[in-house]
Amino acid sequence: MRSSISLSLLLLVFSVIGCEEPFSPKVALNDEYVLQCFVEGDFGRVVTPVNLLLAKVYDVEGLNPWLNTNDPSVLGAEVSFSINEKAYSLAMAVRPSKDSTRYGPEERYYVARIPKPEPYNVLTVVAKLPTGKVLRAQTTVPKARAFNSSYPFARGITTGVNLPPGTRDWTIDWEDYEPTEGHLFFPRLMIGYTKSVGDAEQGYTITVPARYIQSKDGPVPVYHTYSTQKFCSFDFPAIDSAMASISADDPKKISYAVSSALLEVIEFDAPLSKYFSSMGGSLDPFSIRVNQTVYSNINGGTGIFGSYFTNKAYFDFNPDYVRSFGYRYR
Repeated sequence: MRSSISLSLLLLVFSVIGCEEPFSPKVALNDEYVLQCFVEGDFGRVVTPVNLLLAKVYDVEGLNPWLNTNDPSVLGAEVSFSINEKAYSLAMAVRPSKDSTRYGPEERYYVARIPKPEPYNVLTVVAKLPTGKVLRAQTTVPKARAFNSSYPFARGITTGVNLPPGTRDWTIDWEDYEPTEGHLFFPRLMIGYTKSVGDAEQGYTITVPARYIQSKDGPVPVYHTYSTQKFCSFDFPAIDSAMASISADDPKKISYAVSSALLEVIEFDAPLSKYFSSMGGSLDPFSIRVNQTVYSNINGGTGIFGSYFTNKAYFDFNPDYVRSFGYRYR
């Protein structure tokens, strides 16, 4: 996951104090440093780059952090990344900056190519700054999870099943033998298909809505976002609609081939979940957090060191269901 230095979000901390006190939206931070690193877990020990940002907190006149044009990046730090206590050294590197108007065309960061962490691995990062100050953080990669389907679908996914009265959706849950509180889950169901173009088959995917809601302009798709719930559901009419939209108004339905759907569930670890929520990802969409600072798990500084893991499961479609749309089953 690529991180950018939008560090001003971490540098100005807002608080609400009693009305009888002079109000100031700034909190004094002296000699404070920021560390930011997000790591993806996976099976197979695939080599992957780990990118880490280090910067010094700065202040500006007034309340506009974008006035600062001095690059806050920390150079010359000794940075190590450990997987279950096996350490790897990170080296300084540069890459094109997303915003060259503030700090120039290049962004400085620390990087190493290491084995991609696996579920349950304990990750530790230590950054010793040229000043002698040490920043440290630790987290654990989320575990792999098994999926359970609310319907057996003996011959593959189909909406033409014998449903109990009042039931109109398909639910998938994931096992949690060792309950983990507060982790955020981001589920997404995608249908993979191909289209014949000349002698070639071009591959595509389409994301399935969780359901549709009615508006004055007609049905509006609603997609899963994030939740602490360990399940997700998809209305059967939403699956039908997604399947039909593959070819849309194209009369050549036979040009399309469908075989399976892919469910991806990204799980954030505890630090990353808390960080996401404190940055505005509140589970209550009606809440406004005016007295909570951005979550940090960096000892000796501020920022975030977190990990995430993507669980995947493929579900075959029923051949007859695929052919009912005029598509080929492959």
